[in-house]
Amino acid sequence: TFHTIGDHFILVSTDEGPDNAAAIHVYPNPASGEALFEMPLRALSGTFVLSNNIGQKVRSEQFSGGRYRFSRGMLPAGMYFYEISNVDGQRFTGKIILK
Repeated sequence: TFHTIGDHFILVSTDEGPDNAAAIHVYPNPASGEALFEMPLRALSGTFVLSNNIGQKVRSEQFSGGRYRFSRGMLPAGMYFYEISNVDGQRFTGKIILK
């Protein structure tokens, strides 16, 4: 097979899109007592909601400053799902494991 340079080729890009740049950083994960959630710049304040593995909301709190320090309290071990929304309506979701 012969190709003329510049003809019949597919352009491929490896640039990460805006969704990848907006990742929430959670550590440690799995967590024992506390975990720190670091938000992208566009989520400097908002609401943190935590749900258990059957979808029941177990925690809902406001935060500001681009970081949220999660304290486990009396929550049992297991996998939980978080949703963080900012004042602009953007949502970030993920999961955290409590051991």
